[in-house]
Amino acid sequence: MNFEREPTLSKTDSSGYLCMITGASSGLGLELCKIAATNGYALLVTGRKDLPPALVALKADLVHERGKVLDLIRKHAPDLVINCAGFGQYGPALNHSLDILEVNANAAIEITIEAARAMVVKKKPGVILNISSAAGCIPMPYMALYGAAKAALNSFSQSFDAEMRSSGIRILVSLPGPINTPFAERASNGKYKETKALTKEYAAKRIWRQIEKKKPYQVIDWKIKISVFIAKLFPRTSEKVIMNRLAKR
Repeated sequence: MNFEREPTLSKTDSSGYLCMITGASSGLGLELCKIAATNGYALLVTGRKDLPPALVALKADLVHERGKVLDLIRKHAPDLVINCAGFGQYGPALNHSLDILEVNANAAIEITIEAARAMVVKKKPGVILNISSAAGCIPMPYMALYGAAKAALNSFSQSFDAEMRSSGIRILVSLPGPINTPFAERASNGKYKETKALTKEYAAKRIWRQIEKKKPYQVIDWKIKISVFIAKLFPRTSEKVIMNRLAKR
């Protein structure tokens, strides 16, 4: 599928399998759209901005318009769902909106449950992958709400996977680490830009491999694995390091 043009993908262009991706407007979500289309999936995509060519492209805000996304799931019962939508903010939690929890945790969890329910109704197997973060594995001062949301998503995904596995429905969670997307710039209101990060192309390929292998939990960046391990060994020291780093953003 050529993403440089504006064709509409029809079911006859694909293997008959449907893939729904949230947060598909740009960055990692858009890269995953490209890989899914290349692998023969018809796309159902959602996001707040311009969306790539798809069987259905739905502009929707997951805080106020989540019902539209859930209706899309009920209607089409996609075979693969990737929850990629999310955002964060740096700074004290006192200054942040609870929308961070709503998008990164509540929306992803509700979409996961509705997608699994649709698969059960259709009596078919499927895969749901949630894009999470290592921020959910350790305390994250100055990203407290984001870390809390991702902690909830990590725990829910692994628990729900155990519940649904016997039905042939898998719930996977991926923790990419920093990626060269506008996430950090937006989270810092333009003060900080991520330079030492994975490319979105590499991260998307690793995530797709996780989907193919149905690996339930994956931390992509080896440096993040080490950081999480050290943080659990020396929590107070790690807390100070994180506070100093994020306070600058």
